[in-house]
Parts: sequence; C-alpha cells; structure tokens
Amino acid sequence: MHHCIQRGLSRKPERIPEPEKNHRRKRRCIHWDDQALVDALKQWRLKKAQERGIHHLAVLPGYALENVAREKPDSPEKLRAIQGVGARRANIYGEEIIELVKANS
Repeated sequence: MHHCIQRGLSRKPERIPEPEKNHRRKRRCIHWDDQALVDALKQWRLKKAQERGIHHLAVLPGYALENVAREKPDSPEKLRAIQGVGARRANIYGEEIIELVKANS
C-alpha cells in the first residue's frame, strides 16, 4: 500500500477542467411600443393556463412570449417559426395568438 501512495504522490497533478461557460443567448430588449402586446399576451397566457389547469409557462414560455411580441407574426407559419412556439403550440393556440398580435399592434 505504501508503494501505491508514493506512486500517486510522484505523479504530476492532473489539470482540472474549467467549468463550461453559460452560452445562453442574451435577450433583446422589448421596445416600449411592444409592451401593450406583452401585457395582453401575459394576461391571455394566464387565462389559458387556468382554463387548462396547467402552469402558465407550459402555455407559452417567457422567452417565446417576448419573441412573439418582437416578431408580431401574422400567419400560422410565421408563428411556428418563432423560437419557443413550434408546431404544437401554434396548432393549439395559434389563432388566438395571431388575433392578439393584430389587436395590439
């Protein structure tokens, strides 16, 4: 056993890898003109979540909500292409989201 300890002590110390950096994208600011749409989308999202008995972020995550407010989609295809929305949410909520965008833009 003594030999094993000596061998371990005589080795060069291994380099400890640096922790991975967080490569999350920085959110772009919402323009103040878009705030009414953001507020309308948040109210709608909360209502939908309560109706379905799910968490409001399951309806539409915050970053997706902000992306919708920024990009203002006017068709189901454009809505599907927004990061965080996708086909599933667009199929379930698409018409309502597009109507909210039209009413608040």
